[in-house]
Amino acid sequence: MKATTIIVNNTPTHYYASETVDTENCLLFLHGWGQDGKSFEAMYRLLEEKDISYIWLDFPGFGKTSLPAKDLTIEDYAQFTKDFIQKLWLKAPILIWHSFWWRVSIVLGSRYENLKKIVLIWGAGIKTHMNPGKLWVLKCGKFIFSLPWLKTIGKKIRESLRSRDYNSAWEMEQIFLNTINTDLSPLLTKISFPTLLIRGWKDTETPLSEWTTMHENIPNSELQVIPEWDHFVFQAFPEQVTDYIVAFTHQ
Repeated sequence: MKATTIIVNNTPTHYYASETVDTENCLLFLHGWGQDGKSFEAMYRLLEEKDISYIWLDFPGFGKTSLPAKDLTIEDYAQFTKDFIQKLWLKAPILIWHSFWWRVSIVLGSRYENLKKIVLIWGAGIKTHMNPGKLWVLKCGKFIFSLPWLKTIGKKIRESLRSRDYNSAWEMEQIFLNTINTDLSPLLTKISFPTLLIRGWKDTETPLSEWTTMHENIPNSELQVIPEWDHFVFQAFPEQVTDYIVAFTHQ
């Protein structure tokens, strides 16, 4: 594989690619929050053995790609991905997404014509409401645990109620909030590309009901729920995930 940095929307953008990139038949990988393109590294070796063209991209603020100059929205990240695809002259790539940035593929899949297929390895995009009990604790606790002698305890309680991704947001916290506060469910019915949804039964990041909703609303979608898989299934079972993707993308 080869590493390259290009400028996309004034942002030095890092990506890796297979030794030979077929611009008309390429898999484009995007990682989850707090990850980078190397998350899929075990799968890349398997793809190279099968002589399948791929690119992995480090999103702005992740991996070796620069932090964004402003607090981006999901629309900004979708536009960034579209511009990246066009800059590399990719013709109808197959998008392979994991976790948080599935939201970008919802936007692209519903509006962008230059795609072939979409594969989702767990993801989110349907806005959910926090459990009322947790919400009450966060609101009341914000005042109570602001007292000097309770600050440390308050911080630990708030972190336990928030998601892992939120707690790792740091200087990109506003970008995180911009993204999760956008409800993309109205766009699901507008996704016009064949879509494979892969979910591990042991993945507790989102309830299975959300996946059923996505499957029912995306017109040409296939849902695979694998009993022994968890959230980072592509790292624990790279061979099986690769086989699912290759079978779907070569239909």
